[in-house]
Amino acid sequence: ELRKETGKRSLMVRKDDKVKIMRGSHKKKEGRIVKVHHKKAKVFIDKMTRKKADGTEKLIPFKASNLMLIELETKDDKRLKRAKKPTSKKEEAKVTGKKKEINKEEVQKETKKVEEKPVEKKTEEETIKEGK
Repeated sequence: ELRKETGKRSLMVRKDDKVKIMRGSHKKKEGRIVKVHHKKAKVFIDKMTRKKADGTEKLIPFKASNLMLIELETKDDKRLKRAKKPTSKKEEAKVTGKKKEINKEEVQKETKKVEEKPVEKKTEEETIKEGK
């Protein structure tokens, strides 16, 4: 869904984004991102906890590559604009549905010009003289 809206294959995760877990024992579960640890490249999701030996609950770290964005956090307008803007001409063509048309007449004229230029043939003696 998001890929169709944004025109992008992947986006950076951010706090308060809604994600779905795609790998591991918590597969197919959904939740909101509580914390992103950039140095360790880990994402912590709300209500995804592990019970420690002393009885306390600890958030489980997930790799961002094992998550799928379902909903973007909408507070940052700049991020939303960047997400919706196509990055390349190929993607623009996909979004707009327009294909670049080539004018056949122009192509034929260019090929005729190239064919019309005479090719100068040099004899062996001339090439030897140029080399000296």
